[in-house]
Order: sequence, then structure tokens, then C-alpha cells
Amino acid sequence: MSLNLNLSKQNLQLTLEKKNIPSITNMNVEFAMDVSASFADEHRNGYTQQFLNRFVPFALLFDPDKKMGMYAFSSSYEKLKDVSESNYQDYVSSTIRTCSVYNCGTNYSEVIKEMITPSKDKPGVFSSFFKPSETKVPPKLCFFVTDGEPFDTSKTLNVLKELEGSNTFIVLISISSKPISFLETMQRSQNVTYMNFTPQELKQIQSVSDENLYDRLLDDELTTWLKSYNSIN
Repeated sequence: MSLNLNLSKQNLQLTLEKKNIPSITNMNVEFAMDVSASFADEHRNGYTQQFLNRFVPFALLFDPDKKMGMYAFSSSYEKLKDVSESNYQDYVSSTIRTCSVYNCGTNYSEVIKEMITPSKDKPGVFSSFFKPSETKVPPKLCFFVTDGEPFDTSKTLNVLKELEGSNTFIVLISISSKPISFLETMQRSQNVTYMNFTPQELKQIQSVSDENLYDRLLDDELTTWLKSYNSIN
């Protein structure tokens, strides 16, 4: 089943409406992809490309530039070119699999710290988005996909403390035969939710309807957070 990006965008909008989430047009969307050695088969076989495709509509609906910031991480991380409607189709093979940190170990803390740092390149348009007493940096929705636990658990938990009181939300997604215990621990932090997809679910992601996938991604925690923001007219 090939992806109809416009249709997926419409289906995401319908899912948001069903969950009574207001239109959001000024939110930065970012994505971090695990490129450790244990995830190489999934990248090579195209499964992570099929998965990544389904997140592009979030950027098309939420981000004013209609682009999704992209990071690859293993032992360290690399900021990659943004994912957009024009380059998403072969992004894993052309960009992720050729990145400088491909096929190494697994650390979370550095890439998460980079992702949650407030963006400085899109001020102004957001100035009326918040009440005067609130920060004026744009909110961030960050997707984080991994297939294993990191070596830097203590550093990662310390980084997550920076989420307290911020306007950034992280959706942790593991690809594992069973939930990953450290990610369950991370979920206890403010503005973090966690869900697990089995390897078999990843392989069959093309057969999953937009409605089912987006309903799963927009869980209670994320839905509540998104409802705290109003659209800018």
C-alpha cells in the first residue's frame, strides 16, 4: 500500500477533530531515529522508511514551514536536513543510512537535550501565541524512535528534568518484542508518553490504517497536552 500523503494529512486532521483537539498551525515537529547497529536491518529493509512516512503529516499540519526537524542518534547524534513533502520518500536510504553516526551504540541524552532546546530560528510569528506571562518560544512536538535501552540512563533522566515547565512534549516509541523498562521509567517525567510497537507491527505498518495509527499515537497524555494550545488566527 503506497502512501497518499494528502489523504494521510486529512486523516490526521479528522483524528484530531474526533479527539476535540483544536487546529494547531505553529508548532515545531521534530523526529529522532535510532541508527544503532541493532536497528540496521529495519533501515535496510525499508520498514523504518514506511514508519517515518506516517509522521510527515504532523509537520504538514502543525509546522509553519511544513518541515520536520530530523536527528539520527546512536553513540552520539547528527542533525540531518529537514524532512519535507519533497524529500521524504527515500529519506532513510539517502540520508539516514549515510549519516556519520550510523551503526554504532545507543545513547539518548545528547540528542534529547538538543531536541528539547528551544528553537531560535522561528521567533515573531509566535509572539501572540502565548499569554504575556508565558514563554514566547514555539512549542515542540518530538517523536523519538528506538529499538533498545541506552548506556547513558542517568544522564538521560537528568536531561528530562529540563522538560518540567517547558512547552515541549516527547513521544517515545520503541520497536521491541516487549516494552522497554527504561522507556517506561522515562514516561514518568513530565510531558513524556511512551508506546511500544513490536517488530512485526513495524513490518506490517503499511497495512495499518491512518485512523488506527493516529488514534494510537494521539494517546491521552499527548491529547491533553495538545489541547492546552490554541490555534493562531
